[in-house]
Amino acid sequence: MLKAIETSYKGYRFRSRLEARWALFFDTVRIPWVYEPEGYELPSGRGYLPDFCLPSIGNTLVDVKPLPEDFNGEPHFSEGTKEAQFSEVCWQNGSTQAYALIFGEPGPVEPGGKMSSYVVHAGDYPYYFCVCPWCCRVGLEFDGRGARVCGYQQHHKTEEEAFAALRTTPYRDVRRVDDKCYSFNDPMLLDAFSVVRAHRFGT
Repeated sequence: MLKAIETSYKGYRFRSRLEARWALFFDTVRIPWVYEPEGYELPSGRGYLPDFCLPSIGNTLVDVKPLPEDFNGEPHFSEGTKEAQFSEVCWQNGSTQAYALIFGEPGPVEPGGKMSSYVVHAGDYPYYFCVCPWCCRVGLEFDGRGARVCGYQQHHKTEEEAFAALRTTPYRDVRRVDDKCYSFNDPMLLDAFSVVRAHRFGT
């Protein structure tokens, strides 16, 4: 089994290069993050320490993992693992704690997910980072539906006003602003992915 490369970034010693890449992505798109915020005792008695907490996205706890070699568009993890146990606590027992497993590296998303650089399982899938089409705030929403990040009502009184105010280039084919506005490959995110790919980390 290959050992992950410990990586330095912003004064932190990350356990893997993958973790550091996601931290850089969060910084680039202005998502505050806390590294390894708190440990938890699982029902089995084992300890579990999520990689990140994202306070601006509902205090979502996040763990990052390499994209499985047999990835077919559906993220999965083995039964009995600490991630599986913690996800069951968060997703199936009425918990209000948001939890997401990110598989893969920051990068563009192929609609349908099979060729994506990453995919997120948050009790359902696929979840993708996406951009509010009115204020550019970045969130994590099912299918990368940018209109859900803030909701058009936060910015405009009517759907007609919200539709008229859409940033034109990424949303020229949008026909609804109440729910969708897919923005997982918004230019802001594509620029951030490029920053992450070009960065050279210290070890």
